[in-house]
Amino acid sequence: MSDLYNITTDFEVPFSYHEVQGYLAGLLVCNIGEKFLPELYSFLGNQWKDNDKFEKSINKSITSLLSQIIDKDFKFSFDDEQNLSEKINALSDWVNYFVVSLNLIISKKYLKNSLIIQEILFDFSEIGKLQTNYEVTDDEADMEHFNTIKAFVSDSIYNIYNKTRGIENE
Repeated sequence: MSDLYNITTDFEVPFSYHEVQGYLAGLLVCNIGEKFLPELYSFLGNQWKDNDKFEKSINKSITSLLSQIIDKDFKFSFDDEQNLSEKINALSDWVNYFVVSLNLIISKKYLKNSLIIQEILFDFSEIGKLQTNYEVTDDEADMEHFNTIKAFVSDSIYNIYNKTRGIENE
């Protein structure tokens, strides 16, 4: 398992692996500079700032996730889930916490709100309702829909990453 998963199990972090990865990904794609770590520790718990094992794990996680985003090879935490229902529940958690981090960044004016960001936030909010508003049958059609949604989420995080850095989308 990843260092990020170990953070959620080895320390008293009140969030799941999926929630933490979604939140962290939201912070990473937004290019907020030195404001990044204080916001991350505020979310995870400031009591961990001076814990060497925690800091080493979080730094490795940040490096790994950022590399995945840059390389457009993001490995979602929910990919490890066994069945479609579990994947959808985890995707919903992931997306909801990605939205939380983006809303925080926008509310603190670290990032200018734009139409693209608003559209992504709206779409992600709808995706976050998958676990409560839709019935999943674990059939091939639902798996196909899940893969389409996952691809949209991937494309969206790359889009935000590029936008916040002034990179033209490829």
